[in-house]
Amino acid sequence: MQANSTLWRSCDLQKRCHCDWRLTVYDCEETEAIRWIYINNAILLRYRGQHIFDTNTQTGFLRPKPIESMILFAVIFNFLRLMHSIILVADVLSNVAFRSFAFEFPWAFGYAALSCYVFGIAHTMVNSSHVIYNAWFHNPLRIDILCSLLIILPFVSNNICSISAGVYAQQGDIDKAILYTHALYYLWTIYCGTLSFVLLYSGTCLVTLLQHHLKLQGGVQNNVAKVKTGILKVKLVILTGFVCLFVFAILVCVYGIFREKMESNVVCSLLIGGIWTFNGAMATMMVELALILNPHMTGVLGLVAVSSSILTTMNDETYSWMDTQQYTLTTSPTHKYTFDSGSYYDSIKSSSSLSKKPVYYHQFRQPDKPITVCDDSSGSVSTLPPGYGNQGAPDHHHNSMEVRQLEQDKLHYNAITSQARIHSTRASAIQKRQDYADSVVPPLPPSTSDHLFATYY
Repeated sequence: MQANSTLWRSCDLQKRCHCDWRLTVYDCEETEAIRWIYINNAILLRYRGQHIFDTNTQTGFLRPKPIESMILFAVIFNFLRLMHSIILVADVLSNVAFRSFAFEFPWAFGYAALSCYVFGIAHTMVNSSHVIYNAWFHNPLRIDILCSLLIILPFVSNNICSISAGVYAQQGDIDKAILYTHALYYLWTIYCGTLSFVLLYSGTCLVTLLQHHLKLQGGVQNNVAKVKTGILKVKLVILTGFVCLFVFAILVCVYGIFREKMESNVVCSLLIGGIWTFNGAMATMMVELALILNPHMTGVLGLVAVSSSILTTMNDETYSWMDTQQYTLTTSPTHKYTFDSGSYYDSIKSSSSLSKKPVYYHQFRQPDKPITVCDDSSGSVSTLPPGYGNQGAPDHHHNSMEVRQLEQDKLHYNAITSQARIHSTRASAIQKRQDYADSVVPPLPPSTSDHLFATYY
């Protein structure tokens, strides 16, 4: 490697440089190609809809997507914690103000990860509060304001306290540095304690809503397995988040009150330091394990009761929360058959459509009969051949032709009314069957659609 080479760019004797594309893309032979690779990657991510925040909202607030934003903030949290660990172990950047900021800043992202999940749950309650009524869940603007404050406030207040404590410590004003340190951990106690109970309450509401949704699946095993797995995943995420936040709230509260005494005790200091360090990492691992669960895994592990026949079909099947719901209905003991809702309603629909289609009646044509004619002048009776009327009958035969036409019209009328009575009877029978089905079929699910839950597990 030449003298003008760096970690991110290696150059030869002809001063031709080659980029380490992980760190830079400019001033090297591959600049144009690598730059277009990254541009195409960004376009591809945009095309695939990899959005973290929903900008198209009624209230104008950025609305984080629960799972996507939680994973993003968790990744940032763990990356910043890694950087802080490297700084301490390598003993670099020894400025007290910077180190105080570097230690506290990652925790705001960990806090924001769980706040975003609560944000999403609250808006699910807005769309599905016919099951759980609460006035707080009927005001999207109020929810946006409160959840945005939950996410933003720790970034503002806590970083001010951490930087101020470091600056005063750097200047030698230890009393003010200790004061800001205590204020910092009292704020963390308030934030974490509040979010822990908000997460527990909102998670309980979401589980109740999912259990209500489970009852509406009508015994269809695929849907039941999916919803049960979803409930399990939500419970794991909620329980993990609550324990993490509640333990951290107690820890920082005790540390803020007894900081000097705890630092002077080796065992206590190591215990607090170990819990503090691994609390966030363990919570991240538990949430990731919960998110990768699927119906097949939970069925094999025995976490969710699933029949063996369903397990065989789940292994290679990709489940979608937009599947058509089916309900299997068993009639009363007097009826020894089972209704399959799909075929049953399809048959009713096709039968009902008969009454809406135009009916084409066959016009019955009677064979021509000989016409008997009475001659008034001579009193004789004669018979005309069939079809004589079509060849032009005398004027005094018009009355007999009108009689024949009336008879044919009467026959035609009787045929039409007979067909009408048949279709009327059929439509009445179809209506009775449909009324009976409405009385037997359980009510359709409320407006809580499956896609509302898909983003939480």
